Amino acid sequence: MDSAAEKVQGSTIAVDCSSPSEPSVRRIRRNQRGHSKHLAVTIDLNQPGRLRVGHWLTLLAVSHSKFYELRRRGEIPPADGNDGRPFWNTSTARSVLNH
Repeated sequence: MDSAAEKVQGSTIAVDCSSPSEPSVRRIRRNQRGHSKHLAVTIDLNQPGRLRVGHWLTLLAVSHSKFYELRRRGEIPPADGNDGRPFWNTSTARSVLNH
């Protein structure tokens, strides 16, 4: 079974050439940005650590759109840092959750 793959704007197209008359084309999505997902909070908020957007979604029990709305309104402070993805220190999260 011969197959060829081309990289097209962040996604891969795989072409199956097993049937010479009509190759089937299927799109494999890769490197696509999407909505933030809920993450399990396995860190103690009383200890130093970092939280990501997914942790906030779990702690606040909100959707990603509601989270970003809260950020726009200033109810969630700006991220404490960014290492490619925004993060908040646990002390920041504690202060927000205690209000």
